[in-house]
Amino acid sequence: MGFWNDEEIGLLKANLDKTNLDIATMLHRSVSAVREKKRSLGLKKEVESQIGKKYGYLTVIGEVIILNPKTKQHNTYANCTCECGNKHQAMLSEIKRGNVKSCGCISPVKVGEKLFRLTVLHKYTQSKDGHNKTYVHCLCECGNTTDIRLTSIRQGHVKSCGCLKAEKASERMIKQNFKHGMGDLKSRIYRIWCQMRSRCNLESHPFYHYYGGRGVEVCNNWNKDFVCFYDWAISNNYSDKLSIDRINVDGNYEPSNCRWATPKEQARNRRNNRVDTVKITAFGETQTMQQWLDDQRCVIKSCTTLCYRIGAGWHPEDAISKPSERSKG
Repeated sequence: MGFWNDEEIGLLKANLDKTNLDIATMLHRSVSAVREKKRSLGLKKEVESQIGKKYGYLTVIGEVIILNPKTKQHNTYANCTCECGNKHQAMLSEIKRGNVKSCGCISPVKVGEKLFRLTVLHKYTQSKDGHNKTYVHCLCECGNTTDIRLTSIRQGHVKSCGCLKAEKASERMIKQNFKHGMGDLKSRIYRIWCQMRSRCNLESHPFYHYYGGRGVEVCNNWNKDFVCFYDWAISNNYSDKLSIDRINVDGNYEPSNCRWATPKEQARNRRNNRVDTVKITAFGETQTMQQWLDDQRCVIKSCTTLCYRIGAGWHPEDAISKPSERSKG
């Protein structure tokens, strides 16, 4: 036999390296398996030593093996019974540290506390499927009341009585409609709808005390459904130059009390408006200030000027018929 050539030596080294790698991998897996088995055995003995002991509302009754779907490992948990009657599994270390005190039936949620859109009115326990479950009776921001599982509201699965879901569905529908060529028109109406609801519903709004604070509300159909408001707007002469105006300034936002008005019409319909409330007697006639401003005998057209003259004690006829110094020049 002769010596091996370079090609044969290279193949031999490659096979040896692969063999060594396979052996190392097998050893690593074996060591890991032994360690995991020892850890599981240790946890099992620790859990068994705690059987019968009570931590918080939980009493340890045994151990249970649960497969972790992420790591594909079998973990040992303490199997417990809660005072409410439910069974609960948790890591013994978390139970002993006090991080887990119950199956979830005990909560720091207090009566009067607000969670998302819901305010807790009272809590109660109800038996269902052989288990006692804790519920909370809540008042939603929209005014509705609802009963919800305590765990659902704590974990954020439920944030309202259902109105939030309806609003999101409406918004999705609006965004979908925007894609069909009506975005420019609907966008302004949508902003008006949002501002109208905010003024009446949100106490944090800067003008809430002028609207919701005075008892002004948005009718139920408009408050929950933008499409309903949009249909009313289009069928009642909506224009980009007009704004929504309540005919009775102390009434609600509803179809029978709303119109689309010009800035001048809105100004005359304000609660603090004096133009249509103050009456002036001149030339043997009594008319409102606005009527005198529209009268041909009135040489001034400024409401501010006329208000100033009357307030300053001018004779009504002079206040109406005497030109201002600027107009003379």
